[in-house]
Amino acid sequence: MASSTPLGDNPVSSADAAGGVSVVAGRTRQAQVVEVFSSIQGEGSHIGRRHIFVRFFACNLRCNYCDTPESLTGTPRARLEVEAGQGNFEICDNPITEESLMSCITRLAQNPHDAVSLTGGEPLLQKDFLRSLCPQIRALGLGTFLETNGTLPEHLRAVIHCIDTVSMDIKLPETLRNGQSWFDKHREFLRIALQTEVYAKLVLPAAPNWSAVEKAAKMIASVDSTVLLVIQPVTPSGSITESPSSETIVRTFDIASKHLSDVRVIPQVHKMIGLR
Repeated sequence: MASSTPLGDNPVSSADAAGGVSVVAGRTRQAQVVEVFSSIQGEGSHIGRRHIFVRFFACNLRCNYCDTPESLTGTPRARLEVEAGQGNFEICDNPITEESLMSCITRLAQNPHDAVSLTGGEPLLQKDFLRSLCPQIRALGLGTFLETNGTLPEHLRAVIHCIDTVSMDIKLPETLRNGQSWFDKHREFLRIALQTEVYAKLVLPAAPNWSAVEKAAKMIASVDSTVLLVIQPVTPSGSITESPSSETIVRTFDIASKHLSDVRVIPQVHKMIGLR
């Protein structure tokens, strides 16, 4: 069973990551889940589509702007929505079995949805569970939408065959608590993600490091300059109290557009309309 102790600032690189291991009891696969619910996708290129969100516990990074701290510290119990979009939840002990999770997804899918969004935390920490779960999601006629920090390329390699869309974060060093650069891992990750639909997302702080912004754009272009880059102005949360100015947003757009053919500015729309 996964620990409820938060991970440190250093990355994890294998399946023994605290809190990120899918557990096999006999032939029943289990995972640590924070919550499952229905909502509208409020970020990136699939904005406005209805998704079922499966939020997994644990993350190998610590972002200053994290708006899901419950996925970092873990929880002994998971919240599973009973009826799509109604906000009524049943509470279950963790870990959640694959059968229980699929039962919840199937119940919510009685209402029309476009895809199941696999989010966190960092869902790829539970790659073995995802590798088993995703084909079952597809069998319901739903897409598999992976929201990831883009730092675990070998984990992605294990599941890319059953992922329909990859939403890959670009982590600017100044947005991480330990200031680490992940551009080399992002480049490797993006090369694998090109096997399916992929876009990159850069959460833009109020005062970005301009050289890092350009380095991020060049990194994407070194793999494929046609990959969509979504610039997402940071939403104030926790210790983050300021959003980037319009001048900062436009300057970021101009820098990225020198290297990439498809750059868009898309805020977190679900936050603007009061959805989860």
